[in-house]
Amino acid sequence: MMKDEIRGLAAAILVEVEQGTFLDLALKDRRGGLAAGDPGSARLQFLTAGTTKWSGRLDRELESRLPKGLESLPPVCRAILRLALFELRHGDSPDYAVVDTAVNQTRDSGLAGLTSVVNGVLRTAIREGEPPLPEDPFGRLAAEHSHPEWLLRLVDEVHGVGSAAAFAAWNNLPPPIWVRVNRLVESVESATGLLRESGIEVYPGTLLPDWLLLGEGIDPATLAGIREGWLTVQDPSAGLAALAAAPAEGASAADICAAPGGKATHLGELGARVDAADSNRERALLLRESIARHASGGITPVEYGELLSRRESYDLVLIDAPCSNTGVLRRRADARWRLTAEEPARLAGVQSRLLENGAELVRPGGVLVYSTCTLLPVENEVVVDRFLSHHNTFMPDNLPGSIPEVFRRGEGRAASLPWKHGLDGSFVARMKRQP
Repeated sequence: MMKDEIRGLAAAILVEVEQGTFLDLALKDRRGGLAAGDPGSARLQFLTAGTTKWSGRLDRELESRLPKGLESLPPVCRAILRLALFELRHGDSPDYAVVDTAVNQTRDSGLAGLTSVVNGVLRTAIREGEPPLPEDPFGRLAAEHSHPEWLLRLVDEVHGVGSAAAFAAWNNLPPPIWVRVNRLVESVESATGLLRESGIEVYPGTLLPDWLLLGEGIDPATLAGIREGWLTVQDPSAGLAALAAAPAEGASAADICAAPGGKATHLGELGARVDAADSNRERALLLRESIARHASGGITPVEYGELLSRRESYDLVLIDAPCSNTGVLRRRADARWRLTAEEPARLAGVQSRLLENGAELVRPGGVLVYSTCTLLPVENEVVVDRFLSHHNTFMPDNLPGSIPEVFRRGEGRAASLPWKHGLDGSFVARMKRQP
């Protein structure tokens, strides 16, 4: 597709996101007309994810140049302005081309009366540059890095002074692509060789050896290893859950929040016989696709209600609970703007109920593993401590040796911090039910 067509698609996606659609779903739907490997696909990702990430800073600048504010404009005009300003500040297209395209998009969208507004705002932005940042330290940090101020204050509070700045800077970097090698099918060495033979840059993982880092600009969907099931796209931090579970060969395992399937398939690679379910029907379809694509057996999709009825049936139960996603904001451009200050506490209630449900599936002597991709203690340590205080049949259990020391956080717990470990953020707790 031509650049102008890609910008048109990008504007349509941003309108959908503003109206409540998740960015990844909107991208998936709109990418359908692009051929595999089309460079337009990467550009569409760059424009939509970048504009969404930086929308806080972009909107601040646009508001300063619109006497009636952004909300006075139609949604598509807001999207066109945000895209154009993002390109002016972060893209490589000539300024005049960005402005001309935005003006033409506005006219082609049936908004000819607003072309002078779009032209004027963007030319002023080029001429004057960005408005000054706030003087207040957290206000300045929030504006500069395009994050909610309340979230940055909270991160600094729970992880120490200076953490918020490192957290915000990390989230605005392009997310790397990690793949996990299914060693039941290929060794790490052979997988590395196969990828390099196909012209892909590959770098070995350092903290967790079964992961490989791919070079920039790779579309994982085009990789034979993904289609054939000997590679799984997964950040190494997400692997801590299955490694903490450390199933014995042939152990029975239940994954009750399993979609899209990365942790369930990892448990299978480690030797478990896995029953996997998810309460969300759409995500359960993704789970079934992942299991069908995976190159090793022993993983069975199960209806969520049926799985919860199997009391005291499993050697191992994994609960990868829905959370605020604060550890993966680098990958989920829209998540920082969906999150509210009240959401972590609400999610902690959901997580506690899931732990209760999962605990009923663990046989005496079995293992219960709780994991999240959030950095907030209210969803991590607080949830686990509350559960243990009400269930004296469960105790913290020692982590296996496969968890590197750098991740360990006391008895039975591990966590990754992006600015410390160079990976997504995650938390995991291993507990054992007394015989």
